Amino acid sequence: MMSWRILGTGLLVALCLAGQLGLAVHAQAQPDQGQEEPARPEVQVIQPQLITFGSLRIYLLSFPYSPPGTPIEYPSSMSISVAVWGASVQNPVLVWIDGREVARITEDGVFTIMMELPEGCHHAAVLCAYGIIASSSFYVRPPPPPGRPEGIPLADVQRMLEELRREVWRNCLIAACVGVMAGYSLKRASKIEFYQLYMLPAIPMAVGLMPWAFPTLYWLVPLGLTAMLAYHFVPDFAEKNKLVELVSPWAIRTKEIPTYEGEYIVGLMGLREALSSRRLIRTKPIRLVGAYPIDFDGITAYIVRRVEETEDEFVVECDDALARAFVDAEALRKTSDRMAELELQNRMFKAALPMCIFLTLQSVENRIRRLRHRPELIRQVEQIAHEVYMQLSQRLGISPEVLPETAQGVGEP
Repeated sequence: MMSWRILGTGLLVALCLAGQLGLAVHAQAQPDQGQEEPARPEVQVIQPQLITFGSLRIYLLSFPYSPPGTPIEYPSSMSISVAVWGASVQNPVLVWIDGREVARITEDGVFTIMMELPEGCHHAAVLCAYGIIASSSFYVRPPPPPGRPEGIPLADVQRMLEELRREVWRNCLIAACVGVMAGYSLKRASKIEFYQLYMLPAIPMAVGLMPWAFPTLYWLVPLGLTAMLAYHFVPDFAEKNKLVELVSPWAIRTKEIPTYEGEYIVGLMGLREALSSRRLIRTKPIRLVGAYPIDFDGITAYIVRRVEETEDEFVVECDDALARAFVDAEALRKTSDRMAELELQNRMFKAALPMCIFLTLQSVENRIRRLRHRPELIRQVEQIAHEVYMQLSQRLGISPEVLPETAQGVGEP
């Protein structure tokens, strides 16, 4: 029984020594920050030692110690730690502070007594029935009051917010301009709109919307958005040609093909091909077989018989005989329409001419009626009107019967 007790005592002492050694190593391993630390109260603890009184063994782990006559300052929160073996109700270990008992240890174990002491001089002691184990006087300094948090003036906060707002607007405006240029360049490189290319501006916009990236990379959102809008609204750089294919005498089939510089745009290149050739689109030359152009108000058209796309070129087989017949029929139709238009204008002119003469002579008659108080002048005017009437009827080949009675009576005296 005694051997197990001695073995347990030895293990507990070794455990306490290891704890003290770890604390000492941790305290020495703190790095020097190169800054002067605030003054702290000096704390001195007696060296751990095993004290034996008969069957009672006491091991002081921490205890406030001051040399005689020079009390050392300690913080208000302090502790006394002891390891006890052989304590009992009849043989307790007591901890006194300022002449009063604060703890009574009546069993084996490791005990820590925490105390909050006011400012001033105090006395601590650890004792048992056999005598005083440790005793010391010390001075307690209260902890410094917590510092008052420094506030930021409202004017500084408003100034920082205004600077931040201007910075955000400036970055977004620059990113939007860069996005417009990027969308225009992308449309110029692709010639026509490809839905696959919307992924290029969508990638930076998605990165900018990430929660971890938005505080710093928010400008990627307007960059990607303006690039997508510019790519969509910039007109195509390719020419869109419409092919009309005669399927049967009563049916036609139309097909629209984009071309650029006389070549048919097949689609987008692969990534490796685009990097090697520095182009985005794949094109094929267009070969017209039996082409006979037809001019439709400045637009050149062909009558297509068959369309075939090979690996190397885009073949359009035209029907030149039908195109020639169409051109001849179109020319005859235009000539006939022009002749009909001229004949209609001639008929309208002949129908309107007598009415014009009647209105002219009627205006002359009205003027003569205003001058009836001058008979000699009236006779001269009637004679002149009669001569003009006779000259007009001779030149235009109009018989006197065609004119109204008013026009015929103008020349009578």
